[in-house]
Amino acid sequence: TPFVADDFFCADGSPIIDIHWWGSFIDDNPSPVGFQINFWTDIPAGQDLLYSHPGTVLHTYNFDPFAGYEDGYQNRTGHIGYRYDVDISYDPFIQEAGNIYWISIASADNDSWGWKTSIDHWNDDAAQWTAVNGWQELLDPVTGESVDMAFELTTPEPVSSALFLAGSVTIVYFRRKRRGAISG
Repeated sequence: TPFVADDFFCADGSPIIDIHWWGSFIDDNPSPVGFQINFWTDIPAGQDLLYSHPGTVLHTYNFDPFAGYEDGYQNRTGHIGYRYDVDISYDPFIQEAGNIYWISIASADNDSWGWKTSIDHWNDDAAQWTAVNGWQELLDPVTGESVDMAFELTTPEPVSSALFLAGSVTIVYFRRKRRGAISG
């Protein structure tokens, strides 16, 4: 079964506690979907292929089937888009500042579901894995342009030392990666 991954940069080393992504169904039948989400190391462009791609799986999350919620009509594909949110604060993905990582999101049980692309581009193209070809750079089949995937990762914002000393406990979240329009 092919699956897709996209890269992201960790600036400050905060753990990832929420994952948000967008997808749609070929048949527009929004049945509950089980997902497998993996975080991977990065293999830089030129190390073994001309483009960067995932290396070793660092952490895997498996989710029982659940439904996303409708999040708009997708003009390019003509399908309804769905947003999916999962809280992983019970087992956060621990990352190191200054590293590039990859995230893959795959339907565990529904071949009609697909991960949406994003018009926001960072670093290299997304990559697709197939048993026959291994990792391949993911390009738009119509235009040949770069493709990135639609997702957001949430990390807790560090509490300032002044708030900490005052005894206040405040958690503020910020979003990392793909905010903006979603395509395909």
